Amino acid sequence: RERLGEARALAQDGDDGHLGGLAASCIDLASLLGGRDPAEAEALYREALPLWQSLDARHPGEFLGDVARTRADLAFLLMGRDPAEARVLFREVLSDLRPLAAGDPGEFLPDLARACDNLAALLQGDGLAGEAEALSREALSAWRDLAASDPAEFLPRLADSCGHLASLLEDAGDLAGAEAPHRESISAWEALASGDPGAALPGLADSRADLAELLWTLDRVGEAEGLLRGAV
Repeated sequence: RERLGEARALAQDGDDGHLGGLAASCIDLASLLGGRDPAEAEALYREALPLWQSLDARHPGEFLGDVARTRADLAFLLMGRDPAEARVLFREVLSDLRPLAAGDPGEFLPDLARACDNLAALLQGDGLAGEAEALSREALSAWRDLAASDPAEFLPRLADSCGHLASLLEDAGDLAGAEAPHRESISAWEALASGDPGAALPGLADSRADLAELLWTLDRVGEAEGLLRGAV
């Protein structure tokens, strides 16, 4: 908080570097407070966002990533508190991130994938299954690309995203369509378990149980029992 006070004082001169420093200080403190004091964290994100926007207006494109990430952080914080505003913010985030991720996937594709997953979850809760599915598939495509280049970092996100898509399809009544993402999730966890069993086995067990439940519903009882016994 002392650092934030100093940054606010320095930013009074309107210098670009000082404004950026203040925005970064707001975000650092908001990240620490998010789970303990969401109201203060929200206020800090709201303080940082117009600072990045003003800097991006002066230097078009240079600070767009900071604008998008701050919006995404605020939207994530609001998912449970104000889902309507979170939806609006995530749509703005996606509008900014899609061109950024196309130009620099290593830097921005993870942010795009997370935003797609989060907006898909909100839309699924609203019963907007079609748009939610499209976003979930966009996220899944991004996580596949990322996992191909860095499996240890991104295979867990790929596995989780597959599970989200499978859940969405099941909720929409497409039980047959849900099987493929369930199996992809299992494959991702199996790949991770070959290198780090302790970290990956719980996710693998959960994914197998999810697929087994689906297969049971589809009257494929023998396959379901095999999965529950740990069979491939």
